[in-house]
Amino acid sequence: MTIGLSACIELLFADEPDFVRRIARAAAAGFDGIEFWRWSDKDLDAVRREAERAAVGVVALCAEPFGELDLVDPGTHGAFLAGFERSCRAANRVGARNVVVLAGYADPERARESQRESLREVLQAAAAIAERHRVTLLLEPLSEADGRSGYFLHDTEEAMGIIAAVARPQVRLLYDRYHTLRSGEATGYGLQHRRHLLGHVHLADVPGRHEPGTGPTDWRAELASLLGGYQGFVGLEYLPTTDPATVVDRLRPLIDAAQGTSS
Repeated sequence: MTIGLSACIELLFADEPDFVRRIARAAAAGFDGIEFWRWSDKDLDAVRREAERAAVGVVALCAEPFGELDLVDPGTHGAFLAGFERSCRAANRVGARNVVVLAGYADPERARESQRESLREVLQAAAAIAERHRVTLLLEPLSEADGRSGYFLHDTEEAMGIIAAVARPQVRLLYDRYHTLRSGEATGYGLQHRRHLLGHVHLADVPGRHEPGTGPTDWRAELASLLGGYQGFVGLEYLPTTDPATVVDRLRPLIDAAQGTSS
């Protein structure tokens, strides 16, 4: 199976004010799929029609309330699960296979282990909802940089441990290399022996969160370490400084070589 490339059309093609039209532009640039953040402000039926017309998959959208709940607090779990159910229905409407979940911020008054257990519990409950809707919950760690000081989940190894403890195939990791680079994580950190828990990948370079190749990152080495044996999508979630089609053309040979299918 060839790894697909997905465009986050919140950032890519953002010069197009008509959100739905960005889908055709992503397809024309060579992307296999698209993804976006909030769903409640989108015309989901139009998104699905245009994705089908352009022959691209809808790879992911985000759970709502989006980034507003701290899942380490059991008091938020009811609101989160209700919102996650609605988000899964939205995913089904557009044919999206993944729903992205953010952990929220830590409570400095509670022990970290207790908060980790609260997060595990709510993910366990959400897994049953995801199974019913035939989607995958993607848990995304974020760096504490860029104004996120105190965000609970910013370490890949810890995130993998929580997902392993949930022990449900409906809960997987969204590995965002921009955030892990900002967190100072070495290539491949946290993925050893748990690569089967990887559900989706995001790429952007540092500094600036621009396209891969704009910074000092060795993307050939990064992708070789990350993608061996991986079968899924690689999402490009960056602030573009050049035509995304040129980025697709540059990355595809590196991704094929990393997967061992380069021709």
